[in-house]
Amino acid sequence: MRVTSLYIDNYKMLKEFSINFHKDVSILIGINGSGKSTILESIAQIFSDAFLKKQSKFGFKLEYELRLEETLEQTATTSEFKTEYIKVEISASEKDEPLMFKVFSADKIIERENEIEKHFGNFEKILPSNIVIYYSGLAEIMKKICLPHDEMLSVNFRKGNTNIHRPFFYFEPTLFEIILLTLLSYEFGDIPEFLNQRAKIKGVESIKISLKKPGWGKGKMENWWGAKGEVKVFLDFLDSIGSPLLIDENSLTNGSKGNVVIEGWQNEVLNITIWGQEKLFEIREHFTEEKTFFKILNTLTIDGFAPEIKFSFIQEDGGKKTFNVLSEGEQQAIIIRGLIELVNNENTLFLFDEPDTYLHPSWQRNFIENINQLATINEINTSQFLITTHSPQLLSNADPASCDVQIMEDGEIVKVTPKYYGRDISTILYEMMGVERRNKKVAKSLSILFNLIEDEELEKSKAEYTKLVEILGEDDPAMIRAKTQLDYLQEDTNEAGN
Repeated sequence: MRVTSLYIDNYKMLKEFSINFHKDVSILIGINGSGKSTILESIAQIFSDAFLKKQSKFGFKLEYELRLEETLEQTATTSEFKTEYIKVEISASEKDEPLMFKVFSADKIIERENEIEKHFGNFEKILPSNIVIYYSGLAEIMKKICLPHDEMLSVNFRKGNTNIHRPFFYFEPTLFEIILLTLLSYEFGDIPEFLNQRAKIKGVESIKISLKKPGWGKGKMENWWGAKGEVKVFLDFLDSIGSPLLIDENSLTNGSKGNVVIEGWQNEVLNITIWGQEKLFEIREHFTEEKTFFKILNTLTIDGFAPEIKFSFIQEDGGKKTFNVLSEGEQQAIIIRGLIELVNNENTLFLFDEPDTYLHPSWQRNFIENINQLATINEINTSQFLITTHSPQLLSNADPASCDVQIMEDGEIVKVTPKYYGRDISTILYEMMGVERRNKKVAKSLSILFNLIEDEELEKSKAEYTKLVEILGEDDPAMIRAKTQLDYLQEDTNEAGN
């Protein structure tokens, strides 16, 4: 999946706007209000209208490429595949016009919907397998775009139709707990080490899942308020392996496989406690793989159960101890890794808006490199990442061989992009990120501040930050970013001193 070009006639601040994308990872930078997030919104809206067969919200032309693979024959030892590369053009001349499609397949151009259906077997084959949307804050516009797709899922799941395609996945803060729970169910591979390195999670002592009676719920809690489909299968299974007796917490480290305890409260809340990570592994294994387990957990949210999950983590640092609080940066790193690990399919489009906002400076430096590594490891080179950012640290490691960086300014793409790979933070701030728009004294101080943070000079950074806060205030976007990074450096210093 690769979006190659986009033209917008008139959408918000984008007027007769054109942009081309050349790599699997494309990064848009610019000051707040420059229009970079609007590009992500417009792409999401176009694909939403295409899936729902709605009329266009604005005039546009979107071009992208897909790699389609079909299994022709499969035996116990061999498989035969057919691979087809296609180009797709979706367009509308103006607002409220029907979407027009052109599919370029080998030497054919297919335009009529029935011909597309006949050639590919399913019209949705010419659309991305899914669009994954992540904003560092809430994005009501994106949420609204995804809402009708989630409502369709909820209705179909309750009817037992669990094979329905989910084209949009919009991350909301409540989904963090489900992502983390699924990642904790990984027994092998590099996920356990990732959790240990990024969040000091060595294991889990207990997990408490609270489910509320959904708005459509009827009957007693013992029957899961009338739940059907995957939700009923999941809750029935937990009930079958649970026990009303709480086990001694200390026995969890002495070979016990743990327990599942299910309790109810006034027919309104269902509490499920999973004791011990071995029991979590058993639950995940029953559903074959982690992606399936995640899908089932996410169904609880879609189906209105409003799950709330509390964790008691195990940390081994000179002795076992438990904790249950993660920093915003740790949460953000887990979210991004979880989305790539759990939601990605062939031909997935990732739309990430400022995913680096709360990341540790060292994590920002490695962010793009890590995405490229994950793409290689998981063989997801048919997916594309469109990312907006303010972070000079993130850009300094964006290798031009695999990344495309473009600057947004007042709703337009700056024609000449300065070199950024491997350059110092000061140069990136001045030449690419709008710092030069401030007066020279402030611009120089900002440059000094972020270079001191980059060099992990904590005390000097704090002194420079204090001076700038008196001028710009704590609510200035640059000051918010600097404060977040200083907090991480202070945390590192405190840990080193203990």
